[in-house]
Amino acid sequence: MKNLSKLTVIIPSMNRQKLGLSTMNYWSKFNVKLHFVDGSENRIEDSNLSMFNENIRYHHFNIFSEIDRVKKILHLIDTKYCILGSDDDVLLPNALSKCIDVLEKENDFSCCFGQVLGFKYLDDKYMFYENNTNLKDFSLDSDNKEDRLKKYSLKPVPFSIFSVMKSEIFKKVCDVDNFTEISYFAAFELRANLLTTYFGKSKAISYLTLLRNKNSNPVRNRNSENTSLFRFLFSKEKRIEKNLFISSLLKTVSKDDKNAEKIFKKALLYNLVFSFFRFFSKKIPNILFSNIKFLYKYKRKKKFKTFVNIENLSNFCKIHRIEIFDEDLKLILEKFGKINK
Repeated sequence: MKNLSKLTVIIPSMNRQKLGLSTMNYWSKFNVKLHFVDGSENRIEDSNLSMFNENIRYHHFNIFSEIDRVKKILHLIDTKYCILGSDDDVLLPNALSKCIDVLEKENDFSCCFGQVLGFKYLDDKYMFYENNTNLKDFSLDSDNKEDRLKKYSLKPVPFSIFSVMKSEIFKKVCDVDNFTEISYFAAFELRANLLTTYFGKSKAISYLTLLRNKNSNPVRNRNSENTSLFRFLFSKEKRIEKNLFISSLLKTVSKDDKNAEKIFKKALLYNLVFSFFRFFSKKIPNILFSNIKFLYKYKRKKKFKTFVNIENLSNFCKIHRIEIFDEDLKLILEKFGKINK
Protein backbone atom coordinates (compact mmCIF):
# COMPACT_ATOMS: atom_id res chain seq x y z
CA MET A 1 0.00 0.00 0.00
CA LYS A 2 2.93 2.36 -0.58
CA ASN A 3 0.92 4.33 -3.10
CA LEU A 4 -1.53 5.46 -0.37
CA SER A 5 0.88 8.33 0.21
CA LYS A 6 -0.55 9.73 -3.04
CA LEU A 7 -4.06 9.88 -1.54
CA THR A 8 -5.91 12.50 0.49
CA VAL A 9 -9.09 11.50 2.31
CA ILE A 10 -11.54 14.31 3.09
CA ILE A 11 -14.29 13.70 5.62
CA PRO A 12 -16.89 16.38 6.34
CA SER A 13 -18.83 15.90 9.57
CA MET A 14 -21.21 17.72 11.88
CA ASN A 15 -22.25 17.16 15.51
CA ARG A 16 -20.75 13.66 15.60
CA GLN A 17 -17.40 14.32 17.20
CA LYS A 18 -17.14 10.94 18.92
CA LEU A 19 -17.43 9.33 15.49
CA GLY A 20 -14.95 11.89 14.23
CA LEU A 21 -12.30 10.89 16.75
CA SER A 22 -12.87 7.22 15.89
CA THR A 23 -12.51 8.01 12.18
CA MET A 24 -9.30 9.97 12.70
CA ASN A 25 -7.91 7.13 14.78
CA TYR A 26 -8.77 4.64 11.98
CA TRP A 27 -6.91 6.65 9.35
CA SER A 28 -3.93 7.40 11.60
CA LYS A 29 -2.79 3.79 10.97
CA PHE A 30 -2.28 4.37 7.26
CA ASN A 31 0.03 6.45 5.14
CA VAL A 32 -2.64 8.79 3.81
CA LYS A 33 -3.38 12.44 4.41
CA LEU A 34 -6.69 13.03 6.14
CA HIS A 35 -8.58 16.31 6.39
CA PHE A 36 -11.45 16.04 8.87
CA VAL A 37 -13.74 19.03 8.30
CA ASP A 38 -16.00 19.60 11.30
CA GLY A 39 -19.07 21.85 11.07
CA SER A 40 -20.15 21.46 14.71
CA GLU A 41 -20.87 24.51 16.85
CA ASN A 42 -17.84 23.82 19.04
CA ARG A 43 -14.51 22.38 17.98
CA ILE A 44 -12.97 19.20 19.38
CA GLU A 45 -10.61 20.05 22.22
CA ASP A 46 -6.93 20.03 21.30
CA SER A 47 -6.19 17.56 24.10
CA ASN A 48 -8.25 14.95 22.20
CA LEU A 49 -6.37 15.62 18.97
CA SER A 50 -2.80 15.59 20.26
CA MET A 51 -2.49 11.80 19.84
CA PHE A 52 -2.70 11.99 16.04
CA ASN A 53 0.24 12.27 13.66
CA GLU A 54 0.80 15.12 11.22
CA ASN A 55 -1.00 13.23 8.45
CA ILE A 56 -4.28 13.77 10.35
CA ARG A 57 -5.50 17.36 10.14
CA TYR A 58 -8.58 18.65 11.90
CA HIS A 59 -10.45 21.74 10.68
CA HIS A 60 -13.36 23.45 12.38
CA PHE A 61 -15.74 25.68 10.43
CA ASN A 62 -19.14 26.33 11.99
CA ILE A 63 -20.83 26.14 8.58
CA PHE A 64 -23.80 23.88 7.79
CA SER A 65 -23.03 23.28 4.10
CA GLU A 66 -20.63 20.37 3.56
CA ILE A 67 -19.54 21.67 0.17
CA ASP A 68 -18.76 25.11 1.60
CA ARG A 69 -16.67 23.53 4.35
CA VAL A 70 -14.77 21.29 1.94
CA LYS A 71 -14.14 24.24 -0.36
CA LYS A 72 -12.22 25.98 2.42
CA ILE A 73 -9.53 23.30 2.51
CA LEU A 74 -9.16 22.55 -1.22
CA HIS A 75 -5.93 24.57 -1.36
CA LEU A 76 -4.39 22.20 1.20
CA ILE A 77 -4.74 19.12 -1.04
CA ASP A 78 -1.27 18.38 -2.36
CA THR A 79 -1.56 14.72 -3.34
CA LYS A 80 -2.23 13.32 -6.79
CA TYR A 81 -5.51 11.66 -5.78
CA CYS A 82 -8.39 12.42 -3.45
CA ILE A 83 -11.53 10.78 -2.09
CA LEU A 84 -14.53 12.05 -0.15
CA GLY A 85 -15.53 9.92 2.83
CA SER A 86 -18.05 9.90 5.66
CA ASP A 87 -17.54 9.71 9.41
CA ASP A 88 -19.74 6.62 9.77
CA ASP A 89 -18.78 4.68 6.63
CA VAL A 90 -15.70 2.49 6.26
CA LEU A 91 -13.33 2.92 3.31
CA LEU A 92 -10.95 0.00 2.83
CA PRO A 93 -7.30 1.01 2.23
CA ASN A 94 -6.10 -1.93 0.13
CA ALA A 95 -8.98 -1.50 -2.29
CA LEU A 96 -8.24 2.22 -2.47
CA SER A 97 -4.64 1.36 -3.27
CA LYS A 98 -5.92 -0.83 -6.12
CA CYS A 99 -7.95 2.12 -7.45
CA ILE A 100 -4.81 4.26 -7.42
CA ASP A 101 -3.00 1.55 -9.42
CA VAL A 102 -5.73 1.79 -12.07
CA LEU A 103 -5.47 5.58 -12.26
CA GLU A 104 -1.67 5.43 -12.47
CA LYS A 105 -1.92 3.20 -15.54
CA GLU A 106 -4.86 4.96 -17.25
CA ASN A 107 -4.06 8.60 -17.96
CA ASP A 108 -7.45 9.31 -19.50
CA PHE A 109 -9.39 8.17 -16.41
CA SER A 110 -10.89 10.74 -14.06
CA CYS A 111 -11.80 8.37 -11.23
CA CYS A 112 -11.92 4.77 -10.09
CA PHE A 113 -14.24 3.13 -7.59
CA GLY A 114 -15.15 -0.29 -6.27
CA GLN A 115 -17.90 -2.43 -4.81
CA VAL A 116 -20.16 -1.28 -1.98
CA LEU A 117 -21.95 -3.12 0.81
CA GLY A 118 -24.39 -1.67 3.30
CA PHE A 119 -24.47 -2.49 6.98
CA LYS A 120 -27.07 -2.11 9.72
CA TYR A 121 -27.15 -2.66 13.46
CA LEU A 122 -29.89 -5.25 14.05
CA ASP A 123 -30.61 -7.40 17.10
CA ASP A 124 -27.44 -6.25 18.90
CA LYS A 125 -25.08 -7.01 16.04
CA TYR A 126 -23.98 -5.64 12.70
CA MET A 127 -25.40 -7.24 9.59
CA PHE A 128 -24.20 -6.74 6.01
CA TYR A 129 -26.02 -6.80 2.70
CA GLU A 130 -25.51 -5.98 -0.95
CA ASN A 131 -26.20 -2.36 -1.69
CA ASN A 132 -28.76 -1.36 -4.33
CA THR A 133 -25.96 0.46 -6.13
CA ASN A 134 -24.92 -2.13 -8.69
CA LEU A 135 -21.35 -1.42 -9.71
CA LYS A 136 -20.40 -4.87 -10.96
CA ASP A 137 -18.65 -4.70 -14.33
CA PHE A 138 -19.51 -0.99 -14.46
CA SER A 139 -17.34 1.21 -16.66
CA LEU A 140 -17.56 4.37 -18.71
CA ASP A 141 -14.75 3.78 -21.15
CA SER A 142 -15.77 5.49 -24.38
CA ASP A 143 -13.33 8.00 -25.84
CA ASN A 144 -16.31 10.27 -26.54
CA LYS A 145 -17.56 12.33 -23.57
CA GLU A 146 -21.10 12.49 -24.98
CA ASP A 147 -21.28 8.71 -25.21
CA ARG A 148 -19.97 8.37 -21.66
CA LEU A 149 -22.54 10.85 -20.34
CA LYS A 150 -25.36 9.12 -22.21
CA LYS A 151 -24.41 5.70 -20.85
CA TYR A 152 -24.18 7.05 -17.29
CA SER A 153 -27.38 9.10 -17.49
CA LEU A 154 -29.57 6.32 -18.89
CA LYS A 155 -28.64 4.15 -15.92
CA PRO A 156 -27.19 6.49 -13.33
CA VAL A 157 -25.42 5.10 -10.29
CA PRO A 158 -23.82 7.31 -7.64
CA PHE A 159 -20.31 6.19 -8.50
CA SER A 160 -18.02 9.22 -8.40
CA ILE A 161 -19.10 10.39 -4.97
CA PHE A 162 -17.49 7.16 -3.62
CA SER A 163 -14.51 7.19 -5.96
CA VAL A 164 -10.82 7.91 -5.89
CA MET A 165 -10.50 10.96 -8.14
CA LYS A 166 -7.59 12.78 -9.63
CA SER A 167 -7.17 15.72 -7.27
CA GLU A 168 -7.32 18.29 -10.06
CA ILE A 169 -10.79 17.01 -10.95
CA PHE A 170 -11.88 16.69 -7.31
CA LYS A 171 -11.04 20.37 -6.81
CA LYS A 172 -13.04 21.34 -9.88
CA VAL A 173 -16.04 19.36 -8.65
CA CYS A 174 -15.96 21.00 -5.21
CA ASP A 175 -14.98 24.53 -6.25
CA VAL A 176 -18.49 25.89 -6.79
CA ASP A 177 -20.21 29.05 -5.55
CA ASN A 178 -23.72 29.54 -4.12
CA PHE A 179 -24.49 25.82 -4.27
CA THR A 180 -26.61 26.00 -1.12
CA GLU A 181 -29.16 27.97 -3.18
CA ILE A 182 -29.99 24.74 -5.03
CA SER A 183 -32.57 22.79 -3.04
CA TYR A 184 -32.49 19.54 -5.08
CA PHE A 185 -31.15 17.01 -2.56
CA ALA A 186 -28.88 15.14 -4.99
CA ALA A 187 -27.47 18.21 -6.74
CA PHE A 188 -23.87 17.73 -5.60
CA GLU A 189 -23.91 14.01 -6.37
CA LEU A 190 -25.32 14.80 -9.82
CA ARG A 191 -22.70 17.48 -10.38
CA ALA A 192 -19.89 15.13 -9.40
CA ASN A 193 -21.13 12.34 -11.67
CA LEU A 194 -21.60 14.64 -14.67
CA LEU A 195 -18.22 16.34 -14.32
CA THR A 196 -16.12 13.24 -13.68
CA THR A 197 -17.77 11.59 -16.68
CA TYR A 198 -17.23 14.71 -18.80
CA PHE A 199 -13.53 14.96 -17.89
CA GLY A 200 -12.58 11.33 -18.32
CA LYS A 201 -13.25 7.61 -18.22
CA SER A 202 -13.96 5.59 -15.09
CA LYS A 203 -14.47 2.03 -13.95
CA ALA A 204 -15.42 -0.07 -10.96
CA ILE A 205 -12.90 -2.62 -9.75
CA SER A 206 -14.21 -5.92 -8.42
CA TYR A 207 -12.89 -5.34 -4.88
CA LEU A 208 -14.95 -4.25 -1.89
CA THR A 209 -14.04 -0.62 -1.34
CA LEU A 210 -16.72 0.82 0.91
CA LEU A 211 -19.07 -0.22 3.71
CA ARG A 212 -21.99 2.21 4.04
CA ASN A 213 -23.80 2.78 7.33
CA LYS A 214 -27.53 2.46 6.64
CA ASN A 215 -28.61 3.25 10.20
CA SER A 216 -27.82 6.94 9.83
CA ASN A 217 -30.53 9.43 9.02
CA PRO A 218 -29.91 11.94 6.20
CA VAL A 219 -28.81 15.39 7.34
CA ARG A 220 -31.40 17.06 5.12
CA ASN A 221 -35.11 16.36 5.27
CA ARG A 222 -36.37 14.87 2.01
CA ASN A 223 -39.76 15.67 0.53
CA SER A 224 -41.45 16.01 -2.85
CA GLU A 225 -40.12 19.55 -3.14
CA ASN A 226 -36.44 18.61 -3.07
CA THR A 227 -36.32 15.02 -4.39
CA SER A 228 -38.07 15.37 -7.75
CA LEU A 229 -35.67 15.66 -10.68
CA PHE A 230 -38.61 16.51 -12.94
CA ARG A 231 -39.58 19.43 -10.70
CA PHE A 232 -35.96 20.57 -10.52
CA LEU A 233 -35.63 20.63 -14.32
CA PHE A 234 -39.06 21.88 -15.42
CA SER A 235 -40.85 23.65 -12.58
CA LYS A 236 -41.09 27.45 -12.97
CA GLU A 237 -40.31 27.80 -9.27
CA LYS A 238 -37.03 25.92 -9.77
CA ARG A 239 -35.92 27.66 -12.95
CA ILE A 240 -33.39 29.89 -11.18
CA GLU A 241 -31.94 26.88 -9.35
CA LYS A 242 -31.71 24.83 -12.55
CA ASN A 243 -29.97 27.66 -14.39
CA LEU A 244 -27.56 28.10 -11.48
CA PHE A 245 -26.77 24.38 -11.58
CA ILE A 246 -26.10 24.37 -15.34
CA SER A 247 -24.07 27.58 -15.23
CA SER A 248 -21.94 26.09 -12.42
CA LEU A 249 -21.12 23.15 -14.70
CA LEU A 250 -20.21 25.46 -17.59
CA LYS A 251 -17.93 27.58 -15.38
CA THR A 252 -16.03 24.43 -14.47
CA VAL A 253 -15.29 23.22 -18.01
CA SER A 254 -13.28 24.91 -20.73
CA LYS A 255 -14.85 27.94 -22.39
CA ASP A 256 -13.55 26.56 -25.67
CA ASP A 257 -16.09 23.74 -25.56
CA LYS A 258 -19.03 25.43 -27.29
CA ASN A 259 -21.10 22.26 -27.09
CA ALA A 260 -20.81 21.85 -23.32
CA GLU A 261 -24.21 23.33 -22.48
CA LYS A 262 -25.94 21.14 -25.06
CA ILE A 263 -24.07 18.06 -23.80
CA PHE A 264 -25.01 18.64 -20.14
CA LYS A 265 -28.65 19.46 -20.88
CA LYS A 266 -28.98 16.29 -22.94
CA ALA A 267 -27.43 14.26 -20.11
CA LEU A 268 -29.95 15.74 -17.64
CA LEU A 269 -32.81 14.70 -19.91
CA TYR A 270 -31.42 11.17 -20.09
CA ASN A 271 -31.32 11.19 -16.26
CA LEU A 272 -34.97 12.19 -16.29
CA VAL A 273 -35.87 9.31 -18.61
CA PHE A 274 -34.30 6.92 -16.11
CA SER A 275 -36.16 8.63 -13.25
CA PHE A 276 -39.49 7.98 -14.98
CA PHE A 277 -38.55 4.35 -15.55
CA ARG A 278 -37.50 3.95 -11.92
CA PHE A 279 -40.70 5.60 -10.68
CA PHE A 280 -42.93 3.10 -12.48
CA SER A 281 -40.74 0.02 -11.98
CA LYS A 282 -39.74 0.55 -8.35
CA LYS A 283 -41.41 3.42 -6.54
CA ILE A 284 -45.01 2.52 -7.36
CA PRO A 285 -44.50 -1.14 -6.33
CA ASN A 286 -42.79 0.09 -3.14
CA ILE A 287 -45.79 2.30 -2.34
CA LEU A 288 -48.13 -0.65 -2.83
CA PHE A 289 -46.00 -2.94 -0.68
CA SER A 290 -45.73 -0.32 2.06
CA ASN A 291 -49.49 0.16 2.29
CA ILE A 292 -50.54 -3.49 2.20
CA LYS A 293 -49.58 -5.02 5.51
CA PHE A 294 -48.94 -8.62 4.52
CA LEU A 295 -46.99 -7.54 1.40
CA TYR A 296 -44.88 -5.18 3.51
CA LYS A 297 -44.09 -7.97 5.97
CA TYR A 298 -43.26 -10.36 3.12
CA LYS A 299 -40.92 -7.88 1.47
CA ARG A 300 -39.23 -7.01 4.74
CA LYS A 301 -38.73 -10.68 5.62
CA LYS A 302 -37.35 -11.40 2.15
CA LYS A 303 -34.91 -8.49 2.46
CA PHE A 304 -33.66 -9.56 5.88
CA LYS A 305 -32.92 -13.02 4.49
CA THR A 306 -30.25 -11.42 2.31
CA PHE A 307 -28.43 -10.02 5.36
CA VAL A 308 -25.34 -11.81 6.68
CA ASN A 309 -23.37 -11.53 9.89
CA ILE A 310 -19.69 -10.75 10.01
CA GLU A 311 -18.70 -14.42 10.28
CA ASN A 312 -20.24 -15.14 6.87
CA LEU A 313 -19.13 -11.94 5.14
CA SER A 314 -16.22 -13.49 3.23
CA ASN A 315 -18.36 -16.28 1.76
CA PHE A 316 -21.13 -13.76 1.00
CA CYS A 317 -18.68 -11.70 -1.07
CA LYS A 318 -17.59 -14.78 -3.04
CA ILE A 319 -21.20 -15.65 -3.87
CA HIS A 320 -21.86 -12.11 -5.07
CA ARG A 321 -18.66 -11.85 -7.13
CA ILE A 322 -17.11 -9.27 -4.85
CA GLU A 323 -13.41 -9.69 -4.15
CA ILE A 324 -11.97 -8.59 -0.84
CA PHE A 325 -8.33 -8.21 0.16
CA ASP A 326 -7.30 -10.33 3.14
CA GLU A 327 -5.95 -7.29 4.96
CA ASP A 328 -9.18 -5.35 4.38
CA LEU A 329 -11.20 -8.31 5.65
CA LYS A 330 -9.01 -8.36 8.75
CA LEU A 331 -9.73 -4.66 9.31
CA ILE A 332 -13.47 -5.30 9.03
CA LEU A 333 -13.30 -8.23 11.44
CA GLU A 334 -11.33 -6.14 13.94
CA LYS A 335 -13.64 -3.15 13.70
CA PHE A 336 -17.03 -4.85 13.69
CA GLY A 337 -16.01 -7.94 15.66
CA LYS A 338 -15.16 -5.79 18.64
CA ILE A 339 -18.44 -3.92 18.37
CA ASN A 340 -20.48 -7.14 18.12
CA LYS A 341 -18.92 -8.59 21.27
